[in-house]
Amino acid sequence: MKGQSNETLSGQQRDHIRHHLRVILGKEEGTIADSLQALDIAAGEAPAELRHYLSKRSYAKAEIWLDGGQPPHGTC
Repeated sequence: MKGQSNETLSGQQRDHIRHHLRVILGKEEGTIADSLQALDIAAGEAPAELRHYLSKRSYAKAEIWLDGGQPPHGTC
């Protein structure tokens, strides 16, 4: 999974995923059910590491990765 970066996503894809992550994490207004569905769909086209976080519902780690950080290792 290493070696992939969020640069493989378009700006629009990053913004879309970031918005839905922030809804789920309680940082933005929105419908959680809609955001869960949107992230499930987005995971299909995401880079491997981001897809891993999204599929494991590790949304805080996904947000860190999306912002260019390195999420802590451990249980997703």
